[in-house]
Amino acid sequence: MNWPPPDVVETLQVLRLSSLGDVLLCEPAIAALAARYPAARLSVVTRPRYAALVRHHPAVAAVLDLAEARRAPAPDLAVDLHNRVDTRRQAARARAARHWRKRRGWDLVRGVVGRPLAGDAQGGPHQVVRMLEGLGLGPARAPRVYVDDAARRRAAPHRRSDAVVLLPAASKALKRWPVEHFARLARSLVADGWPVQVAGGPGEEAALRAVAAGEGVVPTDLPLDALADVLGAARLVIGADTGLLHLAAAAGAPVLGLFGPTAPGRWGPPADRGAALWRAPPCAPCSDHGAGRCRVPGRPCLEALDPAAVAAAATAALRASGPRGDGGGVFPVRVLS
Repeated sequence: MNWPPPDVVETLQVLRLSSLGDVLLCEPAIAALAARYPAARLSVVTRPRYAALVRHHPAVAAVLDLAEARRAPAPDLAVDLHNRVDTRRQAARARAARHWRKRRGWDLVRGVVGRPLAGDAQGGPHQVVRMLEGLGLGPARAPRVYVDDAARRRAAPHRRSDAVVLLPAASKALKRWPVEHFARLARSLVADGWPVQVAGGPGEEAALRAVAAGEGVVPTDLPLDALADVLGAARLVIGADTGLLHLAAAAGAPVLGLFGPTAPGRWGPPADRGAALWRAPPCAPCSDHGAGRCRVPGRPCLEALDPAAVAAAATAALRASGPRGDGGGVFPVRVLS
């Protein structure tokens, strides 16, 4: 991809409206663009609910929603990482625009007609690698999230540096590990002497209470940057392929991802921050991002992922981890037969 020379770009706008995990996975691209255009004023266009993910990034001068971006002066360069009609229209206002196409044309057709996007068996390169290579922005690195002092103060009453944090919900039903499995996992970890917390977002309170029995629940009204601080302090974070798992990894916590319909090679945690546990029947992965319904009775990829196997993987990760902050807890992807 050809880029304008740095001396002609004074203002740079990066567009990614949603969702939580996708916005986080754009952070390495934001950092790479800032390095390419160090003198440019860089703004990020996203939905207000995700602004906290990039507001304190050292390279970001402003965070705008789409309406604010339309009212602002047109930038010298717009980089559209969402590639939908409204972001393409906004990018077209710029003197120069670049677009990253996340999916192939046939995948887009499948989405329009309501069919799940096809997932290939290997998952292909990780999404961050695909993005950076597609944009020609150099080597990939793991996403990061930045937290300011105000967010840390708000998070402080809920932060437990020795806790195992469970994420028992996911926005798409196809990707959810059963709540009763999470409850069994919580009891097993507590029996082994590990304090357990559960975390989630608004609307997920029932799942959190079912797992934690009313104790150790992180408030669901914490802003994302404060929640990142809580997750980043954890000894280990366990959850499905969900935005909050990406948030935990970006905040520096060791993570264990529970994968089924989506490919861990494409969506899993960074290799230096944790791993995925994947029971892979012949039908998995069946979806690019968890849309649609399972066509196999019993949803074998996740329903049959036994809590005892997850507890064993979690115990191995906890034993492997050193003092907090050393990047410990790293272990390979395990594919269960």
